[in-house]
Order: sequence, then C-alpha cells, then structure tokens
Amino acid sequence: MSAMPEEKPKFVRRPPTEIEVWYQKSSKVIPRLFRDAAKRYKHRDALGAKGASGHYEYFTYEELDRRVQALGAFLVDNGIARQDHLGILAENSPEWTVADLGSMTVGAVVVPIYPTLTAIQVKYILVHCDAKAVFCSNQEQYDKVHSLFDQVPTLQLVVVFDPAVVTSEHERIKTFTIGHAIEGGREKLTTHRAEIEQRLEAIDCNDVCSIIYTSGTTGNPKGVMLTHLNFLSNANDGIHSQIADLIREGRSVREVSFLPLAHCFERVTYYALIIFAGGAIAYAESIDLLVKNLQEVRPTTVVSVPRVYEKVYARVMGEVAKKSPMAKKVFAWAIRVGRAHYEAKKVKRVGWVLSLLHMVATRLVFKDIQDKFGGNVFSLLSGGAPLGRHLAEFFCSVGLPISEGYGLTETSPIITTNRPTRIEFGTVGQVLRGVDVKIAEDGEIFARGPNIMKGYYKDPEATAATIDADGWLHTGDLGSLDDQNFLRITGRKKEIIVMSNGKNVAPDPVERVLMESGLVERALIVGDNKPFIAALIIPNFDSLKAIGPSLGLEGDDPKKWLADPKVLALYEKELASIGEGRLAKFEIPKKFALLSRDFTIEDNELTPTLKVKRRIVSQRYAAKIDKMYYEK
Repeated sequence: MSAMPEEKPKFVRRPPTEIEVWYQKSSKVIPRLFRDAAKRYKHRDALGAKGASGHYEYFTYEELDRRVQALGAFLVDNGIARQDHLGILAENSPEWTVADLGSMTVGAVVVPIYPTLTAIQVKYILVHCDAKAVFCSNQEQYDKVHSLFDQVPTLQLVVVFDPAVVTSEHERIKTFTIGHAIEGGREKLTTHRAEIEQRLEAIDCNDVCSIIYTSGTTGNPKGVMLTHLNFLSNANDGIHSQIADLIREGRSVREVSFLPLAHCFERVTYYALIIFAGGAIAYAESIDLLVKNLQEVRPTTVVSVPRVYEKVYARVMGEVAKKSPMAKKVFAWAIRVGRAHYEAKKVKRVGWVLSLLHMVATRLVFKDIQDKFGGNVFSLLSGGAPLGRHLAEFFCSVGLPISEGYGLTETSPIITTNRPTRIEFGTVGQVLRGVDVKIAEDGEIFARGPNIMKGYYKDPEATAATIDADGWLHTGDLGSLDDQNFLRITGRKKEIIVMSNGKNVAPDPVERVLMESGLVERALIVGDNKPFIAALIIPNFDSLKAIGPSLGLEGDDPKKWLADPKVLALYEKELASIGEGRLAKFEIPKKFALLSRDFTIEDNELTPTLKVKRRIVSQRYAAKIDKMYYEK
C-alpha cells in the first residue's frame, strides 16, 4: 500500500490591516508618509541609543519629526536644492535616520556610504554622484572626508554627528555639527516653511530618493537609483507583512539595528518599522556588543545576514560538543520534537502530546537559545546571502523561524520571502505581491515590478544590459519556481566554476552543504579550469577545541593543530561524509586547506554586506590552492 502524499498547507492571504489600506490610498512618498506616521504614533518611542546613563534612551515620533523638519530647514538655508545628492558616511545611529528623512523632506537624494570603506573608495562615490553635502559620524569618518575636500569639486557642506570631532575651516566647504544644524534649522523653520511644503508636495513617488552604490565583488561599484515607490512597495509587502500578525495582536514592535543602514535590507526595514508599524528602533553599540544589546532591548524583530545566524549556531553547537553524552541525547531529542512541532503547526495539527513534549523541550533546551536573541523575538529575517538549509531547519526547530528572503540592491531589495508560519526549507520564499518572476531558458531569474530600480546612475549601458526592453531585470542568479511560487536558488550565473573536464559547479549550494558541518565555520570552493573541486576551509575552532582531547591533541590553541595528521584526517572524513548523497561526486572537494582565520572586510576579502570576494581570496591564497593541485 503506497503512502499518502504529504499534505501541503494552503496559502491563505490574510485580510489587509488598517495601515495597509491607508498605504494603498496614499501618495507613496517617504517623507509625506513619515509625517503622517509621526502624527499617528506621536508619543511612542521611535529611536533609541545608549545614553550617558548606560541605558537605552529613546525619543518619540513627535521629537523625531521636529528634528527632521528642523534639519530640512537648515539644508534649504544652506543652499541644498531638490535632487541634490547628499552622502551619509556613518555607523547606525538616530542621527543617521534624521539625516535621511531630513534630506528627503526637502527633495534631496540620499547616498549612503559604508563606514568601513577607505578614503579612496569614498572619493569614488562622492565624485561619481556629484555630492553637494556629506553627513559623517565621528573623527575617523570626518578625516576621510576632510582628506578629500579639494578632490570633490561639488562638495559645499559637511555635517558631523559627534560634537567632539575636531574640524578644519575651508574657504569653500562649511562644516557644522548636527546639533548646530538642528538648532539653526529650528530658528529658520518659519522662514522656510512654505519652501519646504512646496518641495514636499512636488515629490512624485517615481522620483529617485536614494542612490545606493553596490559593494560589488569586482570592479568599481555602480550607483543604483531607487525611488520612493521602490522602497515603500518593499517595506509594505516585504517587511511589514511579516510582522502584521504581531501588530494585530496589539504587541509593540522593537528592533535592534546592527546591519549597516547603507545596506538596502536594513534601510527598507527601518521604513517598514517607522512608517507602517509605529515601532521602535534601538541601535546596537557595535557588532561585538550585539548579544548584550539584544538582551537589553529584547526585540521582537531581528534583521540580519546569514553570517550572524551562522555564528550563533556555531556557538550553540560548540557548547553542545562539550556536554555529557546524556545531555547530547536530550539536545538531539529536543530538536526532533521542535521540528515535528513546527511542521504540525503549519497544518494546524498539534496534538496535546506533542504540545506537552514541546513545552518540556523548550524549558530544557530552547529557552537558552532564544535568550541569546533577548527572549522576546517574534520574527527573524535573513537576506543578503544564502542561508544554509541546516540553519533554517535548526532555528525553526528551536522556536526561532528565520524568514529568508532573496533579492538585490537593484530590487529594493526583496523579490521573494518566506513567512514565519510558512517556511519551505531549501527555498527563499514566495514571490512578493505585485512582483513578477520568470525563469529564462538558461535558468536565470528575471524580475519585474514596483521594486525594480530606475537604473544605474550615469551608466545607461549597464542599465540596458540589466533591464531589458520589456522591463525584466536580469538578476544574474539561477533558480527555479514551483507551482506555489516558491523560488529555489541554484547558483550564480557569473560564478559558475567550469572544470577542465567540462563539468559545471555552482559554488554557493556546495559551500552551504559543507558549512552544515559543525566543524566548518566557512567554506570556499575553487576549481575553475582544474580537474577536481578543492576547498579553503575555516574551521569552527570552538568545536575543534571541544573534541581536541579525544584526538589526543595537546595544548588549548586549536589553530596550532591544523597541520596535525589527525585533524586533517578528521576533516577529510567529515567533508566526504557530509557531501555523500547530498552532492554529486564531482562536487565533493577532493582536497582542502585549513585556514587559521576567517575572511574580513578590513583585509578586503569580504564586501560590506559580508559576501566573499572570490577573486581576491583566490589570489591571496594562490599558493595554498596551487599546492592542493600540484603537490603530490
């Protein structure tokens, strides 16, 4: 007797919220919608940061609106015209948001710049976009801009966030602190009120409001021109819809912001929270203090790239590796219960026995993991890079479902997303409402809709090569769609490895499988024009340290063990084992090299969005790669 096919849950679209109805009838212009939101949520907390007291201190929507309007008046008073380009070179902070909304209020175009970029990289962006003004956060960022004063001919105005920054006078460029700018703007608000209102009314939803320079893994970055409609369609359908059920329950929405605001994903999230959800955003002190800040703020929503989830997973598995055999069995049992509970919830068939077992598993295992995110999380969002399936399954099992999405800066950025209650493992979710996706004959993903960029700034050729005559954006990624509009990513068109035997290998899926091992922190495969696939492996040093004594390894520094034959044999067996049945034989690395450190932004091995720069890494480790292929 054949088994009954697994019943898939039907996707039932919930009715729109009051805010979504309002949005559909709105002008779809960011500063106008923000003004409405500031009136609606007047006395709620809006933005928070660590204060002198050592605690998070917030100011309300009403105060945020006052600062935004005052900054707008200051910009008008200092000669900023509609569609002038204003850079923001700063870490996440309330001032970043004030600068963004204040600039848009007077019709200016915001150009966010990653604070990790060098002065030379900053120069390229400021010169290319014809920046008229720059907001910068601290002495380090100001010094970058100051070194470029005579190299950016359009620059006229600099505003610094930190009042302690030591600035220099310049005959052409005026410099103010944000405090002086807002205070001066308040004094000029009456004078420029009519001008600001006129500019605000003149903004069209299809006007460019931001130019985001793609980090790029090769060559100079391109300036992606995004409109108000691009951002807002994504904020509503890609982010706000994820937390609508939370709002329906009357729960307040709170986020710890740590993904750079220069990253399109974090930017559109803040629009969703501020304009649609009336939520509060607390800015993390630093990535190093993220765990502490999460526990202080206890957010309902976390937005991240997969790397952060990978680190949490690696830390958890490292801790499990140190436990007793009985504790390991309890952990494995709890994960099985958690997975069964999640799958049963999807089809609304959770029995009382499973509920009871899940309650026990939560108390024994899951609560400690949930507390790493503050213990109050409703939704985890992931984008910017592929999320390993093992991570998606693990976090769902422990009661922290990650809604992975997919998109590009050029798509504002979301094209598809999973939902907390409807995650299809191995996919990047369903296509957003109003967005069309099709798969070309060669497997490339094409997208069209209100989220598609207006084009690349000063680059009509690149624009024409990316968006065809019918409005389809060619993503450069390969994938497939199922009958319920769930998208699977199968590779990157430009990153396909072509081996000397003619076989093609997409690196991302292979690397994701390898990184499912608790012994592997990161994997990067190579093999272009070579007879077999090889890999650069960064070990999970916590896991390696935990099992070191059982291998008879001496000392407590696992980095010193990487050349030990026992460690090499362990990884050889692990890579073969995890790839068996999951990867084609030719995709499993035949050789590997263990590296003593991870790739970093500072060493130009990662983009600001934490994507590996394959060409640079391959060049940097060329000797190790050659050794794998040519040393017998």
